[in-house]
Amino acid sequence: MTGLSSPYLPVVNAKPTAHHFAVKKRAICPDATAGPSALTYETLTYRPYCISEGFGFVAAGGHASELFVRGRSKINNSLCFSSCRRILPSDLCKREPPGDTHLIQSNNDCSIRIFNIPDTSPRLEIVSEWVQELHFEEAINYSAVSPDSTMIVSVGDSCNVHLIASNSARSQYSSDYGFGCAWSESSLHFAVCSQDGNVFVWDVRSTSHPLAKLKSVVPKAACRTVKFTRCGFSELLMFSEHQSYVHIVDARTYQEEQVIHATLDGEECTSEQIVDITGIAFSNERSARGSPRYGKSGIYEYRLDTSARRTFYSTSIA
Repeated sequence: MTGLSSPYLPVVNAKPTAHHFAVKKRAICPDATAGPSALTYETLTYRPYCISEGFGFVAAGGHASELFVRGRSKINNSLCFSSCRRILPSDLCKREPPGDTHLIQSNNDCSIRIFNIPDTSPRLEIVSEWVQELHFEEAINYSAVSPDSTMIVSVGDSCNVHLIASNSARSQYSSDYGFGCAWSESSLHFAVCSQDGNVFVWDVRSTSHPLAKLKSVVPKAACRTVKFTRCGFSELLMFSEHQSYVHIVDARTYQEEQVIHATLDGEECTSEQIVDITGIAFSNERSARGSPRYGKSGIYEYRLDTSARRTFYSTSIA
């Protein structure tokens, strides 16, 4: 399918270092965007394996449970910010100042830890105290909090998909180990990407069967990360394969899909060329554009055709 207003737009000629071969969550796109420039935001004493931003903070997790948090003014597999007070037990919420942010940390030691990040803390090096810890039977690779802050979905080194709420927990089953998960803006749908190249979408109102199943271009090629747009009018789902391909899916029906063949240093790739994808993210749709960002050779932006997206029967995805 077609619909990209430009094949690519190089933003920054950065060369990110990917220290974890499987978990690829190294692209974030804050709500506030600016021009194409690069700067060293912080120099760490360890190699970061995952990053996250939200609620005015940036966090980076490392190999040996290192955790760095800075305000914008065991292996940590993924980090996720949330105001998830409604997920925490009520006795914990009573002990926390109102308005504080939470950081959800997924770990290789079969746990999820929820940290309280005081809004008055401009910089925290090595956060060590958590307010809640959840235990599992497998390493947890990624967790995502629903936009309404009522549920957490987690995936790891098993076929289990864990759906956690304040007073209940249940499991769905994927086809292989899970590497990433995401929530739709409505908090009704969640997606999981798996090691065998499948992406499943469930509706929380009926989880007995997946709502949709999507596949990688390369058979059995691992899907590393999945994202939904954060603004209702676009309603897109994006997921990346381990190498070379990014998929944009119409999340209104999950029937229409566009595949982007990743660029290499600004040039269109041939089918023989391979590009490692280290992360993807959507920009703030309030600025009327979305951008998958990825790559070892730099960061690239693709503009979404948001005008066509407002027409339900339009064939343009991105």
